[in-house]
Amino acid sequence: MEEKYEDAYAVVEERHPWFVARRELFTTLAGAAQELRILDIGCGTGMFLTHLAARGFRHLAGVETSAQLRGRFRDPALELFESIPEGPRDLVFMLDVLEHIEDDRGTLERVLALLEPGGKLYLSVPAHPFLWSHHDELNHHVRRYRRKELQGKLLEAGFRVERMSYWNVFSFAPVCLVRWLGLGKKTSELELGQPWVLWILLRILRLENWLLLRMNLPPGVSLVAVAHKPR
Repeated sequence: MEEKYEDAYAVVEERHPWFVARRELFTTLAGAAQELRILDIGCGTGMFLTHLAARGFRHLAGVETSAQLRGRFRDPALELFESIPEGPRDLVFMLDVLEHIEDDRGTLERVLALLEPGGKLYLSVPAHPFLWSHHDELNHHVRRYRRKELQGKLLEAGFRVERMSYWNVFSFAPVCLVRWLGLGKKTSELELGQPWVLWILLRILRLENWLLLRMNLPPGVSLVAVAHKPR
């Protein structure tokens, strides 16, 4: 079962609009950070790191606990760790990782410790506990987050929160309806579907990315946060 999950993840990570748009969003949020030391915790097969490398980011490393996904790592020239290494780092990404970790508060404290003063954490998590479904179980989630809960844990760990917004907003109403009516499939919602559906979804998420760079978005399926280590 575990190997089947890892195989499926490796396929959708590259092609699904949700992953593509998420990579584009966080690359833009990072800005002109090509010379900074970057660590991607829970990097999967390293798709996001490969994306950053192609855009001129230089000092890149990843952390992945899954041996299956490490075996599929895309760029052997990049550093890859089995657990969080010692610092220092300037930027850390945790893209839909924190919800997999029992001790999320302790993990945030470890991330804070390895960051340089002023260093930033870029974070995304699934939102709203009431949206819990078989999708979360299939993807080994421990929790979904309330906005105040995520903000509180970041502050308790010692971070200062710069930005926090919902994302995947246009999917929120349909996902709520599916959950409440019990119509969800017993499969992951990130499976690849019809090409025309994927094309539309990517354009919608890119529109959300454009909006999120200019304002905080109303309730959505995911939460995005930017926090920094105080100087």
